Amino acid sequence: MAGTGLFPAWIGKALVADAVFGRAYASVSERERALLKTALVRSWEWSAPSEVVSRRTETLLRSGLRAVTRSAPRPALALFFDAAETSPARLLAALVPALAAGVPEVLAVRLGGRGHAPAALLTALELAGVERLAQLPKDQGPRLLGHLAQNAPSCAVLALGEVACVRAAWRGRLDRPLGLWLDRPGDLDLEALAFAQPDAVLEAWGPGARGLAAPVVRRSGSFETFLRQNYPAVYAPGSRREACLGRVPLVLGPGCESCWLWPDLEPGRFLATSTAWGLDLE
Repeated sequence: MAGTGLFPAWIGKALVADAVFGRAYASVSERERALLKTALVRSWEWSAPSEVVSRRTETLLRSGLRAVTRSAPRPALALFFDAAETSPARLLAALVPALAAGVPEVLAVRLGGRGHAPAALLTALELAGVERLAQLPKDQGPRLLGHLAQNAPSCAVLALGEVACVRAAWRGRLDRPLGLWLDRPGDLDLEALAFAQPDAVLEAWGPGARGLAAPVVRRSGSFETFLRQNYPAVYAPGSRREACLGRVPLVLGPGCESCWLWPDLEPGRFLATSTAWGLDLE
């Protein structure tokens, strides 16, 4: 079990033991671990991992204004999620940009719920190299946030799902169904999608969706009607990709069913930046 680092010492008693991670990893099938590795690699590639430890830029303008900017990875990340958040794909999509930016200390915090987090979540954390997961009662969330605000104000804070105590932070929330378009029955790997998004409502459209049963919800209508559903993300074959671009925030095709991307989670959120202005009067 990892130490608490920048986080309060009392959090140590809430950290999930290595043995629990080990049992979770063993319970996830080889194929499912491969799906998680695919999601991890795709997110890592997209996040453009940086080798920069710190950066300084200096600019002198004709007016005599000299601007100096320094930036470096934030010292830590605390990612809060509630017990209803069970998607390993969405969890990795929130974690990997911080890891790629070089944030050295990461704490995942599961608020509420009985027992341990689902095995897929624990395995996703282990594959990502995140060794600290605290399982806390919901009423302990504000206590941890208060400690971070006072002792680690540069710590990045993210939230997934309905985490009421985290207000002034980035939040990832899936509160609408996901759309699937299938021209043919085998266009998408529905088993991989169900593993990656176990808590999502999946609505399937197109001639290839005929015969699909629960948990997929069968919908009928034209491709244009499908695009007008205001889905946060759609899964569609490659031949439909261009038509979906510009109409949906996120389009995932074959081979990416286990992946996810939070389009508004910018890399700059994980950098601490300071700028100074002064005048060169000589």
